[in-house]
Amino acid sequence: MKFKAFEGIKCDFCDFKNENIRGEEYFSYVNKPCPICGKALLTVEDFEVAIKIEELFENPIFAKIMRVVIDPSKNLYINLHGKGFENIEIKLIEKE
Repeated sequence: MKFKAFEGIKCDFCDFKNENIRGEEYFSYVNKPCPICGKALLTVEDFEVAIKIEELFENPIFAKIMRVVIDPSKNLYINLHGKGFENIEIKLIEKE
């Protein structure tokens, strides 16, 4: 799976984030320690959530809905944050 819908990674426990990480690299971050706090940047459960979300984005009906919700001319992206399958937070954010 290429995880085309994903970019960037953020630690759930400290302020570390790297927005240059591409979705294709996500697997290499499973259980990789955060360079600041040492906690896992991406747990196995987080990665399983990423797989489910990627499958959702590959669904043609969902893709059509997202093209209506996210207008590329407005420079918006979806911010997904959570710990595994619990407390998944989805925000529509304007890129800086």
